[in-house]
Amino acid sequence: MSLPTSLLPKKTFILGLGHQRTGTTWVSKHLLRSKRFRRGPLKEYHIWNALDVDVMAGHRLSEEDAASDAPSTLRYRMQNEDGFYFDYFKRLYSLRYRVSADFTPAYSSLSETRLRAIKDQFQQRQIDVKAVVIIRDPIARIKSATRFNLERGNFDEGIPSGVTNFADALGHYYQSPHCELRTSYHQTIERASRVFGADNLYVSVFENMFKEKKIRALSKFCGVPAVFDEKKNRINKTLTEVPEETGLEDDIRAHYQEVYDYCFENYPVTRKLWV
Repeated sequence: MSLPTSLLPKKTFILGLGHQRTGTTWVSKHLLRSKRFRRGPLKEYHIWNALDVDVMAGHRLSEEDAASDAPSTLRYRMQNEDGFYFDYFKRLYSLRYRVSADFTPAYSSLSETRLRAIKDQFQQRQIDVKAVVIIRDPIARIKSATRFNLERGNFDEGIPSGVTNFADALGHYYQSPHCELRTSYHQTIERASRVFGADNLYVSVFENMFKEKKIRALSKFCGVPAVFDEKKNRINKTLTEVPEETGLEDDIRAHYQEVYDYCFENYPVTRKLWV
């Protein structure tokens, strides 16, 4: 016998607010292992960053792009049809499926106004919204992003076209608008805190997020059972080694000192983990 609707867990939407190269793909795949979770065909939808953030406008699709495949058509409609994003996810819920999500790391750059609008639109559809933010030692995150983009030949996010030397690429990337938007953890967290409140915001630290205690806490927050057998299976690792020292580490730390200070004060474990 199925439970009355009034006794079912609430419908919950998990909004992944970043950050790039911090394990968001692992979290999304972890949620996919739950029978309560249904997310649609994409892990990253790239809707609100494409519409709102100038340096990320390249994620906005044209009608020609939309015709290439079904996921592109879906993304195009979400970017161009008012309310379609929210109505699409609403249709994913059922008596069985009570949790859905959009883990687009670039959403770390979304304004408070946009976050509030997302929350309000889902609430109008009787869907609760929770936000997840994952932070990582900025130097490590920035190095990982640099290596990842070099491996893909991605010269659209702060690395000049044709640069192949890692140190040269890193020197350009860490000062770029793309990098600053993706590494300003303090701003992302403060905006999310004001919109969602402490009870509906989960901040995870990449360096210890694969411990069983942390997996259990994140799973409980998202409303799915914890699974531990994949905790060491890191996803989207760079194929080549990231250099431990490049001579730029002190410059990067100084550039993002405000981020370090904020995290050290509000998440003291980072003082030990980010050395």
